[in-house]
Amino acid sequence: PIVVVSGRSRFPSSTLGRVSCAWRNEITFQCEGILFEQGNEKLRIMIVSESAWVKFGGEAILPFHYLRVLRRRNFPVWLIVHARTRDELSSLFPGDPNIRSVEDRSLHLFLSRLGNKLLPVKVAHFTTGFVMRVATQLAQRRLAKRLIARERIDLVHQPMPVSPREPSLMFGL
Repeated sequence: PIVVVSGRSRFPSSTLGRVSCAWRNEITFQCEGILFEQGNEKLRIMIVSESAWVKFGGEAILPFHYLRVLRRRNFPVWLIVHARTRDELSSLFPGDPNIRSVEDRSLHLFLSRLGNKLLPVKVAHFTTGFVMRVATQLAQRRLAKRLIARERIDLVHQPMPVSPREPSLMFGL
């Protein structure tokens, strides 16, 4: 599949470039020069994000909006998030089998305690927090690979972080 990470794409051929994906009108979506009509079963989309919060807003609301708008336009969409957002998403999309979450592992819990007790908040964000986000992406990547094979996903979008300040592990899916 095409992988879109914060506005970048990674293709199996290792060609790297800007992806221009946009709605051409109310029913046509264009990505990398390919037009997809509304409800076209050939375009199956997966959104991978650490968070998808409505109550906190900011960039964490972007995955929710992508999911909501794409579904309204009849595209089959899957969402993979961290388990901390599961309750809110379950209340908004009850019983939705296409919303998946990854759980904390013992590494997450250890690093969270370490960062909260020993480090200032900003230092923890760029040290222990960074390692926790990478561990979450590794778990999301494993789940994404299974879903891509089973559900024939065409496009994987990782909408956050919006600024490309951290590497993504969603390449080469």
